[in-house]
Amino acid sequence: MSSCCFIGIGLCSKYYLFILGICLFKFLKQSLFNFFQIYPASNSGMFGFLPVLYGHFVISSIYTYIGYIIFSLLFYFISKKTSKNTNEIEEIKKRVNSNFSYLTQNMLNKQNANKITVRKIIKTVGACAVLVFQTDFSKIMYLYDISLFNIWTFYIVFILFFMKKFFVIEIFNHQKYSMYFVIIVCTILLMTSTFLPYNEFSEKNSYQKVNDLTGSYFACIPILIIFISFTAMTSFFIVYSKAIMDIEMFPPYILIAIMGITGLVLNLIVLIITSLSSCTMENMFKNICIVGNEGGTYYDNLSIYFSNMKARYDNEETRSHFFMEIFLVIPLYLIFSFLEFVCQIFSIYYLNPNFILIKEPIYYGTLRLVSLIYNIKHISAVMYLSQFFLLEFAEIFGLLGYIVYLEIIELKFCGLDTNIRRKIINRNEDEKDEAMKELNLIEHNDSLLSDSESSVEYNS
Repeated sequence: MSSCCFIGIGLCSKYYLFILGICLFKFLKQSLFNFFQIYPASNSGMFGFLPVLYGHFVISSIYTYIGYIIFSLLFYFISKKTSKNTNEIEEIKKRVNSNFSYLTQNMLNKQNANKITVRKIIKTVGACAVLVFQTDFSKIMYLYDISLFNIWTFYIVFILFFMKKFFVIEIFNHQKYSMYFVIIVCTILLMTSTFLPYNEFSEKNSYQKVNDLTGSYFACIPILIIFISFTAMTSFFIVYSKAIMDIEMFPPYILIAIMGITGLVLNLIVLIITSLSSCTMENMFKNICIVGNEGGTYYDNLSIYFSNMKARYDNEETRSHFFMEIFLVIPLYLIFSFLEFVCQIFSIYYLNPNFILIKEPIYYGTLRLVSLIYNIKHISAVMYLSQFFLLEFAEIFGLLGYIVYLEIIELKFCGLDTNIRRKIINRNEDEKDEAMKELNLIEHNDSLLSDSESSVEYNS
């Protein structure tokens, strides 16, 4: 008696570890400051104290980009010395997924395709500036406690849009249906969560918070547009970095270095401005004034950072924290930031850009579940159960849709497994074998015919 299985496991790759690496190093980087995402009342980090760097968003970004520059250049020169003379074009062809091909394949044949030119650097700086702006400006938006308007399903739309711009792609039924499922179901769940209060300390929903902040409920529309534009910026960088690394053979470590230089320059400019511009605390900008002393409040301020570090050194009770922050927290912050980003770049490099989408439901879904378990006795102070189930089911359904789209799970019904990558490859191999058999048969017949003609000539 035969049984039929409607779900199967697809092809797995060692490069999936990069996705897990993004989540791991992101958590470790955050844990250096505190465990807020698991326990909101946490006031200490990995080493048992709250570093001075916490809350200095611009300065922490500067440290992040310094780490990008130092370690990317270090690994680039190490890889140049240890690399073997392999054919880069053949390596790229092996990494190309069977469901899309490059629009500009002729670039692979150009002799200067693997050279770092000024034009490539300028284009890369522009793409990096887009991501730097999105990353740093989104930190400001989250300070207003309206992050539920960040509807992450738009990532799917924009990544597919930019993929069609840079690549020739063919989307099959199992991919279409899985993305329709995620976009429709998860968007409904995420939008529903905006109508509900988050926890017992925040009894107002997202729209009421916007009204208190701006004086109008309709202000949620431009806020939603801002978050959508953030997803567009990130999606553009993801797809563009894939294109420039694969089509124009731009080295990944050089891309990371340019990202570091771009982010460092832009954040130094922002730090100068914020250090000189204090907040009035009488308008909506008071939400972002999180750094201050008796001299005033700022979004970030370099002199306050150094004065707080000095105060920690001057106090005998906290002097050990000063040295731990200098020699442990900051170096580890640079390393974890770099490793998180390098895992992201290499997952883009070796995999389809859509694989990046998996990290969000894995990371936030896992942390939210751990937070529920850890705070089960007073969960309402952290998050209402209604919010938990809405957001958690959105992450779960999103993850299921992604892994079907990426063929990690195969749906073996209604013909949804007809055009999965594994079967396309098998069909190509079968067609190749049939073609070889036909060619051998023709050659065999030609040989018999030639022998027959030779025999007739000999007998005559």
